[in-house]
Amino acid sequence: MGLRMALAGNANNIVLATQNWIDMDGTIVGGAEYLPELPLSNIAQDRLSLVARTGGADALNPWILADIGQDINPVSLIAFPRHGLSDAATWRIRGMQAKFITTSIDQLVPTLGSMPINIVDPINVGADWFLFIRNNSAPDQFWMIGQITGNVSPQCIQFNCVTIGPGLGSPSGPWDVFILSPNDRSGCVKYDNTAVIGQVRSSSNIQVSTGSHQVTTSGNSFLFPGSPISVWQASDSSNWMVGHVDTYDWTTGILNFTATGSSGTAARFDDVIIERLDADRHVWPEVTALGQSFWGNDYGWGGRLLHGTNYSPPAIHYLPLESGCVVPFYARFWLIEMADPANSRGYLDFAKLILSPAFQPSVNISFNWKIEWVDPSLVNRTRGGQVFTDPRPSFRRLSMVFENQQTLEAFSHLYELDRMCGRSKPVLAIVMPTDTANLHRVTIYGSMPNLPALQNTYVDRYSKNVVIEEWI
Repeated sequence: MGLRMALAGNANNIVLATQNWIDMDGTIVGGAEYLPELPLSNIAQDRLSLVARTGGADALNPWILADIGQDINPVSLIAFPRHGLSDAATWRIRGMQAKFITTSIDQLVPTLGSMPINIVDPINVGADWFLFIRNNSAPDQFWMIGQITGNVSPQCIQFNCVTIGPGLGSPSGPWDVFILSPNDRSGCVKYDNTAVIGQVRSSSNIQVSTGSHQVTTSGNSFLFPGSPISVWQASDSSNWMVGHVDTYDWTTGILNFTATGSSGTAARFDDVIIERLDADRHVWPEVTALGQSFWGNDYGWGGRLLHGTNYSPPAIHYLPLESGCVVPFYARFWLIEMADPANSRGYLDFAKLILSPAFQPSVNISFNWKIEWVDPSLVNRTRGGQVFTDPRPSFRRLSMVFENQQTLEAFSHLYELDRMCGRSKPVLAIVMPTDTANLHRVTIYGSMPNLPALQNTYVDRYSKNVVIEEWI
């Protein structure tokens, strides 16, 4: 699915991402599984040639989990300016708070692999829940990220660590333990880009637990074997289960499903709601509009492929357009899960993750903005007419003018743009965010070669020229 227009007024206006929480002190990023020589930490580097590369059994189904600090940081845009995902790749993005926050007093050695973690508070957790562990005395040096494989006991969690901090040694506790339940319904999942296909009430009484269950639905909910579902109590959404459909008979409404995770309660209820979750969103937007290509071209009917071109479309998810809410989302933890099983390379590359509050001005850039290709190749023609070339990579240049900007936005964003980014730090610009067919053509990640002044043109009105040259 591409971006859908859900805002009024400034939905079509340019979007600028100038501040990236990934670059901020205290942000921690982990995920499974990446090559040691091309580690996940590379996504915090500005150089697009420096990539993180997946490896292991889940090389084509990786995940990335970021802790951007306390719940005061807004996020409006998530993007990879460069990546190795294919046209068929999908992703799911969630902003979360911790389901449980507890403490471990163990003397832990940050190590990759499976280990038990003793915790102070007794907690029942689900398999595949995510775990952040940070040492209290040096949280930016000693930390671990991974997934829970099960409860050894209510006060001991079996943990599979996939990313560790740069600190060496085995510091004593206490350690802060953040337990994240991605499918929690009690408000800990603040944002989820996966849409709900259907919501059907069941007439059955059901016990919250993992394993096999059978319920009778009140209507045809288009449930198919393997469909991911959420089952929860209508009157108390803190009681829930997640899993997949085993069988469904639409004539009788009988649904058999396997719950792979739950809220951990022992509740029994009869006001059952069943949701089928949509497939993850496509990473690449529709890049070939209907009728744009030649007749007979396999990719001319609303396709996503870019065969025969030198485009490398960015992966972009702009939350306000997806949610219909102009207010950024505030969540400490951001989880990105990707699936690209048809990728012929067998691995995925990611360069520079952007988690940004972004900025969309009330007054759009003026008409006559321009985007151009710059080819720095050297071309010489001999006296005899022969042409000799020294090819060099082309890049794009975006030139635009912000006019009639009011004082508040002019100084808080355009003035700060020069101060924060200058000529050396990158900016992500999306000129027409609602035009999914041209999203790859009107998105530029690069720096500003010059810093023209912010000019006061009228009372409470300012203007500024901005040029961005693409990084490749």
